[in-house]
Amino acid sequence: PLLINSKHRNEPLARFIDTDLSFQHFSEFSKIFDPTYYRIGRVGRLRINKRLNLDINERIQTITYEDIFAIVDKLISLTISKTIPDDIDHLKNRRVRSVGELLQNLFRIGFQRLVRKLKNQANKPDSNQLLNFNIINATIREFFGSSQLSQYLDQTNPLSSLTHRRRISGLGPGGFDRDRISFAVRDIHPSHYGRICPIETPEGQNVGLIASLTSCARVNKSGFLETPFWRVINGKVIKNGNPIYLTADIEDLYKIAPADISTNQENYLIQNLIPVRYKQDFINVTPYDVDFIAISPIQVVSIAASLIPFFEHDDAN
Repeated sequence: PLLINSKHRNEPLARFIDTDLSFQHFSEFSKIFDPTYYRIGRVGRLRINKRLNLDINERIQTITYEDIFAIVDKLISLTISKTIPDDIDHLKNRRVRSVGELLQNLFRIGFQRLVRKLKNQANKPDSNQLLNFNIINATIREFFGSSQLSQYLDQTNPLSSLTHRRRISGLGPGGFDRDRISFAVRDIHPSHYGRICPIETPEGQNVGLIASLTSCARVNKSGFLETPFWRVINGKVIKNGNPIYLTADIEDLYKIAPADISTNQENYLIQNLIPVRYKQDFINVTPYDVDFIAISPIQVVSIAASLIPFFEHDDAN
């Protein structure tokens, strides 16, 4: 709030405002509405719409005034009510950035450098070499040559090669700093079930920051991890067709049974009470209240971890 001494209360407010500074701040603030300086992307637009209950076209990939008003309203309601804040470690608030997306961002940076160079050299007498794409080539070489995420593929054997391809990292551009990260980020989260292996992770400083996808997990087009389940209707497991892949936020809405629950020849659940996961908790329900069931007991661990004999006696347990 702007505090004014009582003896100046009747004087014009403009006298106490630095117009040059205010215009400079407004100019900097207005850049968040310019896609040249700031873009939230298609996924960012979808996430903002879902979190703030907005209906803005996904083609609008910049912050709008409607977003700002909705954010302020959400912060006020969070302050005056007992609303539970978002869990930053939940997988619904994390996504996998593919190599293609990282390269796309690098191309954008490279072209921005090229545009700046063109503007600087456009008025020079010798302008025959304006389109010099060495800037873009240098940007791409820098990524593959010196990035934390650039590695040679492990080809020791087929398993090591497959495991390397299914490895995900929390380090790199826009990621965590291994020297300043808290234990909560490295720990196992309930939303990791069926998506991130709780066993396969390196030791030392990278523990919990580099992980492996589970046997059945996949990354959807928005970058969120999914795991498959069979649909259960009136106590019967429906195995016709392909299983249904669910993200972590959608999974919290349903009661999901483990894969080792007994069924009869007609795929009906035969137990009177079935343990299920519901909203990151374990409860017992009747077969008619079950919504989904896991497709395999090994879908909670990675491919390499599933090959461990007598897995229940593994040191990680």
